[in-house]
Amino acid sequence: MGWMIFTDAGGLWYWELLSDNSDMILECTHGFPTRERCVANAREHGFAGQHSGPIDQGDAHDQEW
Repeated sequence: MGWMIFTDAGGLWYWELLSDNSDMILECTHGFPTRERCVANAREHGFAGQHSGPIDQGDAHDQEW
């Protein structure tokens, strides 16, 4: 399984939990204005700090979460 934390074209942050074969398991139901709020919500759903995504979407900061 893997978590995706990303922004949309409008700058809102979202998270998704994908299976090993990239099937959607969980996703947030609305966007968040900050990455911090998005990560906090993802933690409420089982996020433990590691995620996948483009470097400009937060990978460089994995150790901070």
